[in-house]
Amino acid sequence: MSVEKSEYHSEMEPPDELETSFSESTLGPHPEVTATLFTPKRSLIEETMRSLFDLDYESDSAGSQTLVRADMLLQVMEEYEKTISQLVTVKEETKAQMEKDKETIAAERDTALQHLSNMEVAFNDIHQKYERAKTVIETLHANEKELKKSYDAVVETVEAQNTAYQKLKQHAAEKLSAANAEIEKIHKEYNGEMARMKAVARKNELKCKSLEESLEQKKKELRELTQICDELIGKVTCQS
Repeated sequence: MSVEKSEYHSEMEPPDELETSFSESTLGPHPEVTATLFTPKRSLIEETMRSLFDLDYESDSAGSQTLVRADMLLQVMEEYEKTISQLVTVKEETKAQMEKDKETIAAERDTALQHLSNMEVAFNDIHQKYERAKTVIETLHANEKELKKSYDAVVETVEAQNTAYQKLKQHAAEKLSAANAEIEKIHKEYNGEMARMKAVARKNELKCKSLEESLEQKKKELRELTQICDELIGKVTCQS
């Protein structure tokens, strides 16, 4: 019986190889799908095989063993056919899904490439704008330096002119103060001279008036003397 069991077990081992060969040829590089679909079926097959082994040793007649073995093999084959059909269906569905995924990925790739191209164009445009802005900024910095130099020169000139203006202002104030003092002095001297001249003029006026009065008096006296002389001459002439 041990020999029969060994031979029987050897005859029943190929389903594992068939399962592995079929899974690799049918599903390709997707062992996770095979494992997912095959695990329940394989458990059922193993359970059936164990039942066959048990029946092999418990049956009393060779005919009943053969019948049971045939029935069990038919069940196993039916399960394999169902499994193969399911796997083929899964393969087709997986293939269709993979084609859809492939198309989706290709579309996403094309979209990504288009986005990448657009981003490259935008980047080139931004880079050109950056270079132009950089040139403008460098020019502005250079102009700023020149303007700062000019501003510093102007500030220095203004400070020098302001210093000169303050000195000139102080000098002018001193000259103006001296001129005002001189004018005040001249004004006082003028007023004093005018008062003296007025006094002299008044004195001369009085002197002239006195001389005029004296002259009139002299003229009057002369007229009187002349009249007296004429009278005397007339009297002398009459007596002779």
